Amino acid sequence: MIRPLRDRIVVQPDPLLEHVTTSGLIRQARTGIGTSQEQLGRTGTVIAVGPGKTTRKGVTLPLVVQPGDKVLLGEWEFPETDGFLVAQEADVCSVIEA
Repeated sequence: MIRPLRDRIVVQPDPLLEHVTTSGLIRQARTGIGTSQEQLGRTGTVIAVGPGKTTRKGVTLPLVVQPGDKVLLGEWEFPETDGFLVAQEADVCSVIEA
C-alpha cells in the first residue's frame, strides 16, 4: 500500500471516464501532443491522504479531501505507481458529489 506524506493524496483513476462526454460520446485520444487524460483532466477516487501540510509555525493543517471522495484533478501529468496517481491536494479542482 502507498502511504502519502504531507499534503499528498493517492487517487485511483476512473477508467475511460475522461473520454466520455455528458451525452455518452467517446472522444478519441489526441496524438502527437500528449494523452487525452493529460489534456482533459482526470477523475478518480481518493484512497489515501497524508497527514496535512505543515505551516512555518509547525502547525499541521488537515486535508479537506478524505478517502472515498470522488475528485477531479487538473490537467497535469501526475506520478503513477501501481495504477494509482499521486498528487497534492492543491491539484484537486473539485470534489464530485452524487
